[in-house]
Amino acid sequence: MIVRFGVTVPSFIDRVRRAIPQKDIVSESDGELHFMMYGYRLALVLTDFDEDIPVRLNLPLSRGEAAE
Repeated sequence: MIVRFGVTVPSFIDRVRRAIPQKDIVSESDGELHFMMYGYRLALVLTDFDEDIPVRLNLPLSRGEAAE
């Protein structure tokens, strides 16, 4: 199973790529990053949603991070 997270800012994928060990990265392509963490396969996928969607949906930890 792959857990996918949509992100609206390409720099966030770059930040995660730099923060995790290279050995945990499964694959990457333009706008996607697949990696392993705690036994889970996770994927960050670039979406075309407006950057303020997380704030408008009142999602946890979205305040101030949507504009980054």
